[in-house]
Amino acid sequence: MRLGLGYRNKIRYKLFAVFIVVAFAPLAICSYYVVELSARDARSSASFAAGQLAVQAAQFIEAKADLVTRAVNTIDIDGEVRELAMRDPEAYARGLTEWNIDSLRLRSILLAAQMTDPELREMRIYMERGLASAYEDSQLRRLGPERSSAWVREASERGPLVHWFRASYFPGEKASGLVFAVGRIPDNMNLQAIAGFVRAGFPAGTLENILAKARFSALSTALILDAEGAIVASSGPEADVGRRRAPSIAPESGTEAGVPAPQSLRDESLQSFSLRIRDADWRLALLVPAAEIDAFGQKARSRLSLIILIIAPLMFPLAFWSASKSTERLGRLARGVREFDEGNLALALPMEGDDEISELAAELNRMASRIASLVDEKYRLGLEARSLELKALQAQINPHFLYNSLDLINCLALRGGEGRISEAAASLSQFYRLALSAGAETVTVAQEIEHVATYVRIQNMRFESAIELVVDLSREFMATPMLKIALQPLAENAVLHGILEKPEGRGRIAIGGRLESGGSVLTLEIEDDGVGMTADIMDRLFEERQDEKGYCVRNIDRRLRLKYGESFGLSYRSEPGRGTTATVRIPSASAQDLARSPERET
Repeated sequence: MRLGLGYRNKIRYKLFAVFIVVAFAPLAICSYYVVELSARDARSSASFAAGQLAVQAAQFIEAKADLVTRAVNTIDIDGEVRELAMRDPEAYARGLTEWNIDSLRLRSILLAAQMTDPELREMRIYMERGLASAYEDSQLRRLGPERSSAWVREASERGPLVHWFRASYFPGEKASGLVFAVGRIPDNMNLQAIAGFVRAGFPAGTLENILAKARFSALSTALILDAEGAIVASSGPEADVGRRRAPSIAPESGTEAGVPAPQSLRDESLQSFSLRIRDADWRLALLVPAAEIDAFGQKARSRLSLIILIIAPLMFPLAFWSASKSTERLGRLARGVREFDEGNLALALPMEGDDEISELAAELNRMASRIASLVDEKYRLGLEARSLELKALQAQINPHFLYNSLDLINCLALRGGEGRISEAAASLSQFYRLALSAGAETVTVAQEIEHVATYVRIQNMRFESAIELVVDLSREFMATPMLKIALQPLAENAVLHGILEKPEGRGRIAIGGRLESGGSVLTLEIEDDGVGMTADIMDRLFEERQDEKGYCVRNIDRRLRLKYGESFGLSYRSEPGRGTTATVRIPSASAQDLARSPERET
């Protein structure tokens, strides 16, 4: 099968190619854009989902930070705390009673604040003066020794709000695994001055649990970064990467809708979603491998591609079926025309529908009917012409022998042989009775052999029994119909131009036969032992010339071919000094019976 639009291709394949081009090409183009748009939307959806996770995690962290901030603020703005932080240490010099009473008051305030969040740990108040200046314990500490600490310096410089510090800011304490919120206790006499600090810690694991739920996938990492870019808490396999790349993570990438947009890091292998945590100097960073975001697009692309790959093969047989269905009537039309060309003149092409194909079928039916009529007329005229030609050729042969026979009778009369004249006349009458055969065009082989025998008998009367006739034919051949006056002229040629031209003027004629071509052809041979012919003479036998010998040969050959067809007729083979054989090919009796059967005629 060769597809294409060339004029040598069948219409079925042209339509199939058109269906593929018209249907599949737009589908492929649209599918490409749909797949790419779907992949892009899938990547956008994945990014949006990751951003939403970051937003939710930030909200939980903000809620936690707000809870801790409230607890710290409850302490650092409390009037009693300020009073106790500013009290003169001399008030506690007289003994521990006063200090214990004030210490209980302060502890009750710490306890009340701690009750707001059961996770609060290591709550502590640092005082410049007051209770801590007299005595210290786990919850009351003097500020003086901590003046040089980084957290004191930063908390003093950042302003009055609550600030957050990692555990590393408090070395040597039970601070491992905690995150601390520090608030300033202002001086009642000078609000710009600091009377002390309130510190409250809570487990970093709480933040890590929140971050674990914010992770987009198993390979993504969630981080909380402080103002310095250091990791406060993390969850995921890329914590070290986040620590190294913290400076390159955007401080904040929130959109108007509040969902962070992805930002590619330097090598574009990770995308970060960054949000600032309200009420804390922290940032939430969600690091997602770019390959995982792209994987969602690839998954959407693969699914749509699979659907297209399933649909596409179904389109080919459907398109071919449609093309075949559309040209089915054209195929029937073509087959009908071929049948007509092979000789089925009674053709009636189907004419379903009311379109151009049915109109063409109707015109072909009318044309076939007219051609059939013309063929019948031509056949009838051909039969008449062939019959007339056969009769004309036969009329040419009939007088031929008459001249010789009359010449024979004249010779006998001159010799005075009355009895022989009577015998010659009777033989001549028999000869012409067989030649005329009551007007029939064909006779049996037996009748034609009798015709030859009569001719030989007459010639032997003339030439004193110079000719010997031998007939070697089976009885089944004798009943075969054949064109009359076909063998006798050949025997006459054998006598006149073969045997009588020998020095002794005597010779032999043998007639035999055999079946050929599977029994469909009967071959009759008239063989003489005359002088023979050269190849040059044989080549001129069938030429258009007017000598008596060639005229007879052409006449017989023409009649046989007109009667039986071009595959039959007359042929010669000869050898000088050895004799000549004339071969007549006619249909066998069985072949002629088959040709006359009703089925064959139909």
